[in-house]
Amino acid sequence: MSVSDVLNLTNSLIEGSPYEAKLLQWKRKHGIHMDQDASLVGRKWFGNFIKRNPDLATKYGKKFPHNRNDETNYSTFTKMGDQTEDCFVESGNARRLDEPVHMGINGERLKPKSVCCNLSCFFINYIVYL
Repeated sequence: MSVSDVLNLTNSLIEGSPYEAKLLQWKRKHGIHMDQDASLVGRKWFGNFIKRNPDLATKYGKKFPHNRNDETNYSTFTKMGDQTEDCFVESGNARRLDEPVHMGINGERLKPKSVCCNLSCFFINYIVYL
């Protein structure tokens, strides 16, 4: 449920019940002025409700210990590249080559000797995109 859904449900449960009068009385006592079109509880109530009930899990705003340096290494990027290539091959948008091929910026195959001195060399490719 979204925050709006929770607020709509809560307001519908309060309206017409004995708690509505108690809530309005409490708001008047604490100097909270309400418009006639305003809902009984709002986003601030929801935030405080979540703080009072830490066992409830929310979809957003959860912090967890995370060290980015642990995730930014060669093996992680290699794994990501391999998974991406696998998806392209499985979907039929690429085919895997037997040997790596030196490719130029425009997709042309380059000879291995020209790779080192040719500035148009883009990357070594193991798959060909169709």
